[in-house]
Amino acid sequence: MTKQSKWAEIDNDYIEDADEGFHVLHIDAWITSGDDGEGTVIAKLIGINKDGAPHVYLSYQDPDAPIDPLAQKAIREADEKLRDYLKQKAKEEKPIAQKRKQPRYRYVLNSGAVGSDSISKYPLISGPQMLESRHGAIALRVCIPEDLTLVKNDYDKYSTTNDTRTLDELGYDFMIRDDKKGKWVVRNEFKGQHPYDINPQTTIKSLDSKKGVSS
Repeated sequence: MTKQSKWAEIDNDYIEDADEGFHVLHIDAWITSGDDGEGTVIAKLIGINKDGAPHVYLSYQDPDAPIDPLAQKAIREADEKLRDYLKQKAKEEKPIAQKRKQPRYRYVLNSGAVGSDSISKYPLISGPQMLESRHGAIALRVCIPEDLTLVKNDYDKYSTTNDTRTLDELGYDFMIRDDKKGKWVVRNEFKGQHPYDINPQTTIKSLDSKKGVSS
């Protein structure tokens, strides 16, 4: 895009008096020789308009001078520079994605635990301690939020006495140990039932189904 307007002389380079809000990134000025031996001063301003759009201002000291091939080339080069500039600027301004924190879990192994129980009622066990559990064992995997303070006891067991939230409020999964696969498996179809009311053979048989998610 070209635009002709009045001139301003700065440090012997003629540049265009651009629109208000125009942010100049680069200025070029040069002289071309005509057939009559007289030179025509061409000024090129590469920048960003106040609306954020890339723009190239091209001005002539002689308004009747034809567009020089050098000027056309300058416009193409300016467009490329502007695209590169905008890409780099967008890259720099792009917010850095925060690394998503992994959920913090602790396990309740007491077979009588239900969702309405307080988190402070049972000892909470870390994942490594869960490896020794028997096949078909039941556990509740409780989500521990950042604002819940745990006190570490012996053997990777934790407790809390200052929190009255229930397992339902914190969120939990119903887990069954599958020693054949060496994993704890989520079986939330049993969630909400009292563990004492669930036939152990029913939970073990559920391990053979394809439903559920391994922990």
